Amino acid sequence: MTAAKIAIPSNSAHSILHPLASVLKTVESESLQIVFWNTQEKSIFDLFDEFSPSHLFITEGELSEELNMLSNEFNFKYALITSQNDISFPIQQSPHLIINTSGADGVGATNHMPWQPASNVAQIHNGSYKKNKQSDILVLTGSVPMSDKMLDMIDCMSKTYSVKIVGSAMVNLPYYLGAISIFEKADFIKSAKLLLDFGSYDCLDAAYLKTPSLVYSQHTPVFKYFTNLTQLKDLASEIIQQNDERAENYADGLYGYVTGGHTSYHRCGTIFDMLGEPEIKEAVLGKLGELMQ
Repeated sequence: MTAAKIAIPSNSAHSILHPLASVLKTVESESLQIVFWNTQEKSIFDLFDEFSPSHLFITEGELSEELNMLSNEFNFKYALITSQNDISFPIQQSPHLIINTSGADGVGATNHMPWQPASNVAQIHNGSYKKNKQSDILVLTGSVPMSDKMLDMIDCMSKTYSVKIVGSAMVNLPYYLGAISIFEKADFIKSAKLLLDFGSYDCLDAAYLKTPSLVYSQHTPVFKYFTNLTQLKDLASEIIQQNDERAENYADGLYGYVTGGHTSYHRCGTIFDMLGEPEIKEAVLGKLGELMQ
Protein backbone atom coordinates (compact mmCIF):
# COMPACT_ATOMS: atom_id res chain seq x y z
CA MET A 1 0.00 0.00 0.00
CA THR A 2 1.25 3.48 -0.87
CA ALA A 3 2.00 5.37 2.34
CA ALA A 4 -1.02 7.39 3.49
CA LYS A 5 -1.44 9.88 6.31
CA ILE A 6 -5.04 10.59 7.28
CA ALA A 7 -6.07 13.52 9.50
CA ILE A 8 -9.48 13.48 11.20
CA PRO A 9 -10.99 16.27 13.37
CA SER A 10 -11.47 15.05 16.92
CA ASN A 11 -13.81 17.81 18.11
CA SER A 12 -16.44 17.82 15.37
CA ALA A 13 -20.17 17.63 16.06
CA HIS A 14 -20.58 15.32 13.07
CA SER A 15 -21.07 11.94 14.72
CA ILE A 16 -19.99 9.96 11.66
CA LEU A 17 -16.38 10.89 12.34
CA HIS A 18 -16.28 8.69 15.44
CA PRO A 19 -17.05 5.36 13.72
CA LEU A 20 -14.90 6.41 10.76
CA ALA A 21 -11.95 7.10 13.04
CA SER A 22 -12.51 3.82 14.91
CA VAL A 23 -12.47 1.84 11.65
CA LEU A 24 -9.28 3.48 10.43
CA LYS A 25 -7.51 2.92 13.75
CA THR A 26 -8.10 -0.83 13.39
CA VAL A 27 -6.17 -0.89 10.10
CA GLU A 28 -3.46 1.60 11.08
CA SER A 29 0.07 0.55 10.10
CA GLU A 30 3.38 2.07 9.08
CA SER A 31 1.92 2.70 5.63
CA LEU A 32 -1.45 3.95 6.91
CA GLN A 33 -1.12 6.51 9.69
CA ILE A 34 -4.01 8.22 11.47
CA VAL A 35 -3.86 11.48 13.42
CA PHE A 36 -6.68 13.12 15.37
CA TRP A 37 -6.78 16.87 15.03
CA ASN A 38 -8.48 19.20 17.51
CA THR A 39 -9.28 22.17 15.30
CA GLN A 40 -9.68 24.47 18.31
CA GLU A 41 -6.24 23.69 19.71
CA LYS A 42 -4.10 23.27 16.60
CA SER A 43 -4.15 25.38 13.46
CA ILE A 44 -4.36 23.72 10.08
CA PHE A 45 -0.92 25.19 9.34
CA ASP A 46 0.54 23.36 12.35
CA LEU A 47 -1.24 20.16 11.30
CA PHE A 48 0.43 20.22 7.90
CA ASP A 49 3.76 21.30 9.34
CA GLU A 50 3.82 18.40 11.82
CA PHE A 51 1.98 15.66 9.93
CA SER A 52 1.64 16.66 6.25
CA PRO A 53 -1.52 14.58 5.66
CA SER A 54 -2.19 12.97 2.32
CA HIS A 55 -5.91 12.76 3.15
CA LEU A 56 -7.87 15.27 5.20
CA PHE A 57 -11.41 15.13 6.56
CA ILE A 58 -12.92 18.54 7.29
CA THR A 59 -16.24 20.21 8.07
CA GLU A 60 -17.57 23.56 6.82
CA GLY A 61 -15.58 25.42 9.47
CA GLU A 62 -12.28 24.43 7.87
CA LEU A 63 -13.19 25.81 4.42
CA SER A 64 -10.87 28.75 4.84
CA GLU A 65 -8.21 30.86 3.20
CA GLU A 66 -5.66 28.84 5.18
CA LEU A 67 -6.81 25.65 3.45
CA ASN A 68 -6.68 27.50 0.14
CA MET A 69 -3.06 28.45 0.76
CA LEU A 70 -2.13 24.91 1.77
CA SER A 71 -3.74 23.47 -1.35
CA ASN A 72 -1.25 25.47 -3.41
CA GLU A 73 1.71 24.12 -1.46
CA PHE A 74 0.79 20.52 -0.56
CA ASN A 75 -0.58 17.60 -2.55
CA PHE A 76 -3.49 16.10 -0.62
CA LYS A 77 -7.07 14.92 -1.04
CA TYR A 78 -9.80 16.16 1.23
CA ALA A 79 -13.33 15.08 2.01
CA LEU A 80 -15.90 17.57 3.26
CA ILE A 81 -18.46 16.34 5.78
CA THR A 82 -21.56 18.51 5.79
CA SER A 83 -25.28 18.51 6.47
CA GLN A 84 -25.85 21.33 3.97
CA ASN A 85 -27.23 20.66 0.51
CA ASP A 86 -26.05 23.88 -1.12
CA ILE A 87 -22.45 24.83 -0.36
CA SER A 88 -20.19 27.44 -1.90
CA PHE A 89 -16.47 26.78 -1.86
CA PRO A 90 -14.34 29.86 -1.19
CA ILE A 91 -11.18 27.98 -2.13
CA GLN A 92 -9.61 27.01 -5.45
CA GLN A 93 -9.50 23.26 -4.83
CA SER A 94 -13.01 21.80 -4.52
CA PRO A 95 -13.48 18.76 -2.26
CA HIS A 96 -12.49 15.43 -3.76
CA LEU A 97 -15.52 14.00 -1.94
CA ILE A 98 -18.58 15.52 -0.25
CA ILE A 99 -20.12 13.32 2.45
CA ASN A 100 -23.62 14.61 3.14
CA THR A 101 -24.99 13.58 6.53
CA SER A 102 -28.50 14.80 5.71
CA GLY A 103 -28.95 11.89 3.31
CA ALA A 104 -29.31 14.12 0.24
CA ASP A 105 -28.34 12.13 -2.82
CA GLY A 106 -26.53 14.85 -4.82
CA VAL A 107 -28.01 13.79 -8.14
CA GLY A 108 -25.47 14.18 -10.94
CA ALA A 109 -22.49 14.69 -8.64
CA THR A 110 -19.88 11.97 -9.02
CA ASN A 111 -18.03 13.08 -5.89
CA HIS A 112 -21.09 13.12 -3.61
CA MET A 113 -21.78 10.43 -1.00
CA PRO A 114 -24.98 10.53 1.05
CA TRP A 115 -24.11 9.08 4.45
CA GLN A 116 -26.39 6.22 5.43
CA PRO A 117 -26.72 4.78 8.95
CA ALA A 118 -24.47 1.82 9.66
CA SER A 119 -23.48 -0.57 12.42
CA ASN A 120 -20.49 0.81 14.32
CA VAL A 121 -18.67 -2.51 14.24
CA ALA A 122 -15.22 -1.28 15.27
CA GLN A 123 -16.71 0.13 18.48
CA ILE A 124 -19.13 -2.65 19.42
CA HIS A 125 -17.48 -5.79 18.05
CA ASN A 126 -16.39 -7.10 21.45
CA GLY A 127 -19.81 -6.77 23.06
CA SER A 128 -20.54 -9.77 25.29
CA TYR A 129 -23.25 -11.06 27.61
CA LYS A 130 -23.03 -9.73 31.17
CA LYS A 131 -25.43 -11.04 33.79
CA ASN A 132 -25.70 -7.66 35.53
CA LYS A 133 -26.72 -6.04 32.22
CA GLN A 134 -29.29 -8.69 31.24
CA SER A 135 -32.81 -7.57 30.27
CA ASP A 136 -35.82 -8.73 28.31
CA ILE A 137 -36.11 -5.32 26.65
CA LEU A 138 -33.44 -2.65 26.20
CA VAL A 139 -33.98 0.98 25.21
CA LEU A 140 -31.11 3.35 24.38
CA THR A 141 -31.53 7.12 24.72
CA GLY A 142 -29.60 10.12 23.47
CA SER A 143 -30.02 9.98 19.70
CA VAL A 144 -33.66 11.06 19.38
CA PRO A 145 -36.09 12.77 21.79
CA MET A 146 -38.40 10.41 23.64
CA SER A 147 -42.04 11.48 23.39
CA ASP A 148 -44.65 10.83 26.05
CA LYS A 149 -46.22 8.21 23.75
CA MET A 150 -42.93 6.34 23.52
CA LEU A 151 -42.38 6.47 27.27
CA ASP A 152 -45.92 5.25 27.93
CA MET A 153 -45.34 2.24 25.66
CA ILE A 154 -42.09 1.40 27.42
CA ASP A 155 -43.70 1.75 30.84
CA CYS A 156 -46.55 -0.54 29.80
CA MET A 157 -44.07 -3.18 28.57
CA SER A 158 -42.32 -3.06 31.96
CA LYS A 159 -45.42 -4.57 33.54
CA THR A 160 -44.68 -7.83 31.70
CA TYR A 161 -40.96 -7.77 30.96
CA SER A 162 -37.67 -6.83 32.55
CA VAL A 163 -36.82 -3.45 31.00
CA LYS A 164 -33.58 -1.46 31.14
CA ILE A 165 -33.07 2.05 29.75
CA VAL A 166 -29.57 3.48 29.37
CA GLY A 167 -28.09 6.43 27.52
CA SER A 168 -27.10 10.06 27.69
CA ALA A 169 -30.66 11.44 27.77
CA MET A 170 -32.30 10.98 31.18
CA VAL A 171 -35.89 9.77 31.26
CA ASN A 172 -38.19 9.81 34.28
CA LEU A 173 -38.72 6.08 34.62
CA PRO A 174 -37.47 3.93 37.51
CA TYR A 175 -35.52 1.53 35.26
CA TYR A 176 -33.43 4.27 33.65
CA LEU A 177 -29.86 3.44 34.71
CA GLY A 178 -27.90 6.43 33.40
CA ALA A 179 -25.33 7.27 30.76
CA ILE A 180 -22.94 4.60 29.48
CA SER A 181 -19.80 4.26 27.35
CA ILE A 182 -19.82 2.78 23.84
CA PHE A 183 -18.33 -0.43 25.25
CA GLU A 184 -21.00 -0.72 27.94
CA LYS A 185 -23.59 -0.09 25.23
CA ALA A 186 -22.36 -3.14 23.32
CA ASP A 187 -22.60 -5.31 26.44
CA PHE A 188 -26.10 -4.06 27.25
CA ILE A 189 -27.23 -4.87 23.70
CA LYS A 190 -25.64 -8.30 23.75
CA SER A 191 -27.26 -9.03 27.12
CA ALA A 192 -30.80 -8.11 26.00
CA LYS A 193 -33.39 -10.39 24.45
CA LEU A 194 -34.88 -7.51 22.47
CA LEU A 195 -33.93 -3.93 21.58
CA LEU A 196 -36.57 -1.27 21.00
CA ASP A 197 -35.36 1.32 18.49
CA PHE A 198 -37.32 4.59 18.49
CA GLY A 199 -35.46 6.13 15.55
CA SER A 200 -31.84 5.98 16.67
CA TYR A 201 -30.69 3.25 14.24
CA ASP A 202 -29.22 1.36 17.20
CA CYS A 203 -31.02 -1.59 15.62
CA LEU A 204 -28.05 -1.83 13.25
CA ASP A 205 -25.60 -2.32 16.12
CA ALA A 206 -27.98 -4.83 17.67
CA ALA A 207 -28.19 -6.71 14.37
CA TYR A 208 -24.42 -7.13 14.27
CA LEU A 209 -24.53 -8.49 17.83
CA LYS A 210 -27.43 -10.79 16.85
CA THR A 211 -29.90 -9.19 19.24
CA PRO A 212 -33.37 -8.87 17.65
CA SER A 213 -34.83 -5.38 17.31
CA LEU A 214 -38.24 -3.84 16.86
CA VAL A 215 -38.32 -0.42 15.22
CA TYR A 216 -40.83 2.34 15.99
CA SER A 217 -42.26 3.27 12.57
CA GLN A 218 -40.66 1.74 9.53
CA HIS A 219 -37.31 3.24 8.55
CA THR A 220 -35.33 0.17 7.51
CA PRO A 221 -36.35 -2.51 5.01
CA VAL A 222 -35.83 -5.69 7.03
CA PHE A 223 -36.66 -4.89 10.64
CA LYS A 224 -40.06 -5.64 12.14
CA TYR A 225 -41.71 -2.41 13.18
CA PHE A 226 -44.53 -1.17 15.39
CA THR A 227 -46.57 2.02 15.48
CA ASN A 228 -48.74 1.35 18.53
CA LEU A 229 -48.75 -0.58 21.78
CA THR A 230 -50.83 -3.50 20.48
CA GLN A 231 -48.37 -4.19 17.67
CA LEU A 232 -45.45 -3.88 20.09
CA LYS A 233 -46.96 -6.38 22.53
CA ASP A 234 -47.65 -8.93 19.81
CA LEU A 235 -44.19 -8.68 18.23
CA ALA A 236 -42.39 -8.70 21.57
CA SER A 237 -44.31 -11.81 22.59
CA GLU A 238 -43.22 -13.58 19.40
CA ILE A 239 -39.56 -12.83 20.05
CA ILE A 240 -39.29 -13.12 23.82
CA GLN A 241 -41.88 -15.71 24.81
CA GLN A 242 -43.27 -17.86 22.06
CA ASN A 243 -40.66 -19.16 19.64
CA ASP A 244 -36.91 -19.25 20.25
CA GLU A 245 -36.23 -20.58 16.76
CA ARG A 246 -38.26 -17.81 15.15
CA ALA A 247 -36.38 -15.17 17.15
CA GLU A 248 -33.05 -16.74 16.23
CA ASN A 249 -33.93 -16.84 12.53
CA TYR A 250 -35.00 -13.20 12.69
CA ALA A 251 -31.73 -12.21 14.38
CA ASP A 252 -29.71 -14.19 11.83
CA GLY A 253 -31.49 -12.42 8.99
CA LEU A 254 -30.74 -9.01 10.48
CA TYR A 255 -27.09 -9.98 10.95
CA GLY A 256 -26.89 -10.99 7.30
CA TYR A 257 -28.44 -7.69 6.21
CA VAL A 258 -25.99 -5.59 8.22
CA THR A 259 -22.85 -7.55 7.41
CA GLY A 260 -23.86 -7.61 3.75
CA GLY A 261 -23.27 -3.89 3.32
CA HIS A 262 -24.38 -1.77 6.26
CA THR A 263 -21.43 -1.50 8.65
CA SER A 264 -19.07 1.40 9.31
CA TYR A 265 -16.42 -0.64 7.49
CA HIS A 266 -18.56 -0.68 4.34
CA ARG A 267 -19.12 3.09 4.59
CA CYS A 268 -15.40 3.71 5.12
CA GLY A 269 -14.56 1.44 2.19
CA THR A 270 -16.92 3.41 -0.06
CA ILE A 271 -15.30 6.68 0.99
CA PHE A 272 -11.84 5.56 -0.05
CA ASP A 273 -13.16 3.92 -3.20
CA MET A 274 -14.64 7.27 -4.20
CA LEU A 275 -11.37 8.99 -3.26
CA GLY A 276 -9.55 6.68 -5.68
CA GLU A 277 -7.74 4.70 -2.98
CA PRO A 278 -8.54 1.01 -3.65
CA GLU A 279 -5.73 -0.24 -1.41
CA ILE A 280 -7.18 1.52 1.64
CA LYS A 281 -10.64 0.20 0.76
CA GLU A 282 -9.20 -3.32 0.51
CA ALA A 283 -7.49 -2.99 3.90
CA VAL A 284 -10.72 -1.77 5.52
CA LEU A 285 -12.95 -4.50 4.10
CA GLY A 286 -10.26 -7.11 4.79
CA LYS A 287 -10.33 -6.14 8.46
CA LEU A 288 -14.11 -6.53 8.53
CA GLY A 289 -13.68 -10.03 7.11
CA GLU A 290 -11.25 -10.85 9.93
CA LEU A 291 -13.67 -9.62 12.59
CA MET A 292 -16.50 -11.70 11.17
CA GLN A 293 -14.55 -14.98 11.20
